[in-house]
Amino acid sequence: MQKFDIFLIGIFLLKLSPVQCWTSHVRINHVLNGGSFVSPIAHSPSFEGNKRVSKWKMATEERPLKNSTSLLKRGIQRFIKSRKSSKIVENSNARLPTLEEINDAKILNKMDEILRMELPNHPTMKTGVLPNNLKYIILPNSSPPGRFEAHMEVFTGSSDELDKQQGMAHLVEHVAYMGSRKRERLFGTGTQTNAYTDYHHTVFYASCPVLTPPGLGKRKPMLPLALDALCDVLEAKCEPSRLEKERAAVLSEMTMVNTIEYRVECQVLATLHTENMLSRRFPIGKEELIRAWQVPDIKEFHSTHYRPDNAIVYLIGDVDIAQCEEQLLKIFGHIKPSNVQLKPINMKYINQHFPPITHIWSGQNVPESHKMEVMDTHDSKPYGEPRIFCHNLLQAFSFHLFAKKPIEPIKNFGDFRKAVMRRIALAALQIRLSVNHRTDPPFNMVEFNYIDSPREACAVCSLDFTADPLRWREAIVISVREIRRLGTYGLTHGELSRFSSMLLTDSQQLAAQGDRISNSDQLNFLMAAVSGGHLFMDPKQTYEAMHLAVQSLTLKEVKEIAYEMSEHMMSYLKEGCTQPSAILACVPSKESSSSASFEEITVEKINEAILEGTNEVITPPEDTVVPSSLFTKEKLDSKIKKYNPSFKSFVDKENERKNEPEKAQPVHFDPETGIIQRRLSNGIKVNIKKSHHESQCAQMRIVAPGGREIEGHFGKGSIPLGARTMQEGGAVSDLSREQIELFCHDYFVMVAVDTNEEFFWIDLSFPTSKPHLSNTNEGDDELSGIEAGFQIANKILTGYVWEEDAFKRAQQAYFQLYEASLNSLEELSSEKLMAKMSGDDSRFMSVPHDSIRSLNLESVKKAILSQLTTDSIEISLSGDFEVEEAEKLVLQYLGTVPPSTRDAEAIPKNEDIPMTSDNDDRHISVHLNDSDERAVAYVSGLCPNKWGFLRGGESLNEALKRLDPKASKETLELRNHPLFPSMALSLLKEVINRRLFSTVREQLRLTYDANFHFLGFERMQGSWYLITVTANPSKAEAALEACKDTLMKLSTTSPISYDNVENAKRVVLNRHENDERTNQYWCELMGGIQSEAVMVKDISCIRDFSKVLNGVTSKDLQLLLSLMKIDKDGVYTCIGTSGAPVSKL
Repeated sequence: MQKFDIFLIGIFLLKLSPVQCWTSHVRINHVLNGGSFVSPIAHSPSFEGNKRVSKWKMATEERPLKNSTSLLKRGIQRFIKSRKSSKIVENSNARLPTLEEINDAKILNKMDEILRMELPNHPTMKTGVLPNNLKYIILPNSSPPGRFEAHMEVFTGSSDELDKQQGMAHLVEHVAYMGSRKRERLFGTGTQTNAYTDYHHTVFYASCPVLTPPGLGKRKPMLPLALDALCDVLEAKCEPSRLEKERAAVLSEMTMVNTIEYRVECQVLATLHTENMLSRRFPIGKEELIRAWQVPDIKEFHSTHYRPDNAIVYLIGDVDIAQCEEQLLKIFGHIKPSNVQLKPINMKYINQHFPPITHIWSGQNVPESHKMEVMDTHDSKPYGEPRIFCHNLLQAFSFHLFAKKPIEPIKNFGDFRKAVMRRIALAALQIRLSVNHRTDPPFNMVEFNYIDSPREACAVCSLDFTADPLRWREAIVISVREIRRLGTYGLTHGELSRFSSMLLTDSQQLAAQGDRISNSDQLNFLMAAVSGGHLFMDPKQTYEAMHLAVQSLTLKEVKEIAYEMSEHMMSYLKEGCTQPSAILACVPSKESSSSASFEEITVEKINEAILEGTNEVITPPEDTVVPSSLFTKEKLDSKIKKYNPSFKSFVDKENERKNEPEKAQPVHFDPETGIIQRRLSNGIKVNIKKSHHESQCAQMRIVAPGGREIEGHFGKGSIPLGARTMQEGGAVSDLSREQIELFCHDYFVMVAVDTNEEFFWIDLSFPTSKPHLSNTNEGDDELSGIEAGFQIANKILTGYVWEEDAFKRAQQAYFQLYEASLNSLEELSSEKLMAKMSGDDSRFMSVPHDSIRSLNLESVKKAILSQLTTDSIEISLSGDFEVEEAEKLVLQYLGTVPPSTRDAEAIPKNEDIPMTSDNDDRHISVHLNDSDERAVAYVSGLCPNKWGFLRGGESLNEALKRLDPKASKETLELRNHPLFPSMALSLLKEVINRRLFSTVREQLRLTYDANFHFLGFERMQGSWYLITVTANPSKAEAALEACKDTLMKLSTTSPISYDNVENAKRVVLNRHENDERTNQYWCELMGGIQSEAVMVKDISCIRDFSKVLNGVTSKDLQLLLSLMKIDKDGVYTCIGTSGAPVSKL
């Protein structure tokens, strides 16, 4: 498959970051990348996964090896001997300088010696090379226990393809792994396995349990099975049937990924790399070539590139190093070494992880080894000249400006220190752009970043923003001006202090987390570090290095780094000065945009706007006064005295269900889950879970039932527009939006506001420790991150300021979101289908322009506040804290929220989901005018909601009693458990998805992806299921019919088997156990266990998860399926196509 990890976050179709308005830093891109220092710029660039291909073939020469078999045998013998005395790390003598050494070096003017000190490597990581030159890295890690990750990276991607091979790397990935018989042995073991192709590599992976699961005979180690599947990739056989099956999957994937977002990504990357083959090689390839290749073509590419010397294996998790090395040698050791050598003609010679390309660099500090001959631009336009991409499916103006620089490997303390300074300067500019320009800003989203991109063999300094097409010029001018201000004046003392503190706090949290960082995160960080040539430290080493680096920085040094990042914008179009590498403007066509009056955008006008920003007079930045606390001690004491908060006695829902009122008490503690239930005197319900999985971190979720279900009383769209207004705002009490946002930055508090059809909620995440703040005095009165989070929660509930400009921004956002929904094939088709099924119920639809215009600030404010009453709010808190401290803060900040009661009109009803009265035609067709042809199909119908209630009010338990009157006592008891419907639906989803994959994709080859899911309403009676299938337009109808047929066969000729259910149980349980390691998941689990709005959910739904899951049988699922509308008279279908206007067909 292709791996799409969109780098320009949220810039397309106004998909804004949910935390953009309250905390723009998003933990400053984790300078530590999960606790192992990968350069803060060493994230896989945001486009990690757009597979591209290069025209320059790797120059190779054949040099036969004499007696390669005997050489291999001798090599294996030497390897076995050397392994006994091998060292874990290569630079075990390396160490960090001490603060005293740094201070002395400054006095003696010997800082160069300190900066050259080599960084220490991760102490438990083991690297090695097999005799056949296959490299490996092993990193023991215990999160989660009992699991490991096995990844094999082959240094071959689309950039290694010849002209006649465009798309070959991706197809070979499919043939080598997706069709592997040894890979199939991993199915049903609780293993997640897949592969992806990019410009520079192809990666195959398996995330496995250490032992085979119970129920599959004697439990055996999974490591040999995983390595065997990966080894099969290097020895893959290409059979004609295997090729045809995977060819069909790749062609279907080609149609699926060709969205307008993907096309914009392609334009961005083509513009950025116009002088090399990345602009000509996209991993998906060319359809006409893919259709023509035969078995010999596949074998030729595979034999050329799939060699042990051209790959590396990563093993991370609950593993033993010696056992791993033994299995690696046993399974991979027989593969003969390669006789292919590379010529040093491109960046791949600099670093094997890079694609074989060359660059024109932006900036002065370019090593001679990186200066290589480049190609002519792919579009014959001058290098660096702005490009314009115009399309009728675009709604917002987006702008992308880049400077390409060599990746600077982080090996010593000086490298580390420079990377830290770069991240500090980036954070300062990002805040200036997104916080200081929040009053009537021209941007919808703006981001300035500097990222190492091994997939592109360069570091990329980028400015990306989206704006209203009417204000594009203003947005360019402001962004260029602020970049120049950073380069000219650097940072203020306050900014240096603020962002240094943030980096230290982030690093401290990750150091505390230690080996609790997940295997998958560690793997991603390690691969990013290795591919960029960086050293890989453990979290504690990183924190120590960060502390030393931050303490030794000066404003002058940071200013020099800021200038280096900004130099390409300091003297635009001036000869002899550093210039941007690429500029791209993505512009909606006038006939497609609601802002049809915007001016025609040309290259000349873009240059004029940039020059205007370049020539504007700039002044030094000023610091904003930020409070260290939102409450004085006197003010908090006064609130406590006024409201006298306390915990009151109550009967929890489980005992209430058992009709045991005598169990009323002020605290309900469940020892199996560790969950504490409390109820405040003002009516707020509180659930608390202490968890150490995310060290020094916590999450809070404030939930109120209602959502869009009740918006009819306040105006169509009032709930989502009100939520967006809160997100766009931020002022509370007498503090401005800018002050609150910077307060959130200082304490790492992140806030997101959202809603759906049934609920409104606010998520807050924050550290539980005290931050490294330089603007506060050390001592007991210093605010902790958790208290800062509680203060923000209190201010949102009691002192939020509803601002007209925030409402206007929310309106503009929803105007563009609605336009976007009309120009997305998937969204348009699913919306039309939902309109058909629900009888055009507006609560389930996008908010149209007329509804947006009819609302005002007062109406959306009333809609939101009607839900935020203390008698209906439920708050869940999970994190690494002391319960006593958490309960004290609950009383102080949640208990002092004034009591309030919902009005009758705002109380949600447990009503039936809406259903159309028109059942004559259950199929609809949708067409979207587009330059490219695509198709998507949907199958939908009625089903129970998440807690088992059917439309009409019958419960699943009642229905099963009717269908299965002779069920045993044990079966009846299980089905009566409130969690049973949710577990049965989860298992049925997995069974159906597996059946769709094996039938519609594997056997019939009609699609790359067919996905089944339940909408999962919790309060409304009844719900819908939905199958989504992407296909070539010529196969869309056949794919839709195949999905319908697969559902019907599950209830007739091919029923659900015992093995189907057991495999599904392993998948669901594994997902649950992994998710339990996050605070967010615990908050989601606890939501509703006290709320009357979710009638049946109680603490047993968390405590008895495994018990209920394991009790579900294939008969249960078969009966559940019979209650769903899956026959031809019960399903609704839709086929959406895009392409030329229908009238022209």
